Amino acid sequence: MTALRTLAGAWRWVLALWLGEVAIAAAFAFALRTHVAAALSDFALPDDRLLYAAAEFAGAHPQLVSGAIVGLLLSGLLGGVVWAVLAPLVIARLADGPQSAAALGGRWLGSLGGVIATTAWHALGRGLVLMGLASALAGMPGAVSAVALPLVWGLGTFALDLSRAQVVLHGARGTAPRTAAMAWLHAIKRPKLLALALALQAAQWLVLFAGLAAVVQGTGGAVAIVRSGALVAVALGSLRLLAAISAGPLPMAAEPDDAA
Repeated sequence: MTALRTLAGAWRWVLALWLGEVAIAAAFAFALRTHVAAALSDFALPDDRLLYAAAEFAGAHPQLVSGAIVGLLLSGLLGGVVWAVLAPLVIARLADGPQSAAALGGRWLGSLGGVIATTAWHALGRGLVLMGLASALAGMPGAVSAVALPLVWGLGTFALDLSRAQVVLHGARGTAPRTAAMAWLHAIKRPKLLALALALQAAQWLVLFAGLAAVVQGTGGAVAIVRSGALVAVALGSLRLLAAISAGPLPMAAEPDDAA
């Protein structure tokens, strides 16, 4: 209940993050819509049938596929970069409540370098772990991989949240790979928080998949469903950050970051 009250108090931040994500997605979706509209020429293009139109004309117009792939990759990449840049502000606001713009700005500048550095270390580490796990599971039934890979991805996400919280709130050295490595260990050693983080991650995926299903099925108001789902996903992600914040100071925060 405390986490929900904290989140309710930061509703403007959640709304701003959601609007940012919608703007990024809309900007890159415009490229795909342009390609489809060019293929359809003078025919009308309903928003709710966009994916069907793209699939139908992909064979005759390969640029539809390339446009969709590039748009999705760039949208995801830019969204990740924006989230990494804003993470210090969000963590500071969720952890310590309302603050002056000067105070928040100072904390953001002081921890931004460390947050970006630890995010990069986590991207490298998670990639290596997932590749190693996928290789180890190559000869096993597909159901095993379908369970193991998302679980490890969720573990990595919670470890990243822990690292960022430690950098922003407790002066951990984000530039040190040890901070990222220790975050994985601390995530495993806190099964209750990890289970909560995994549940919130799973709920995010379910919401996003529901929106995708609405688009694929051509459900009326699919765009509104997707955008509403994105708002719920941002709220769930903020709750996941609160779980990481609640872990408090961890041993990897013994030495302050030089950039802090």
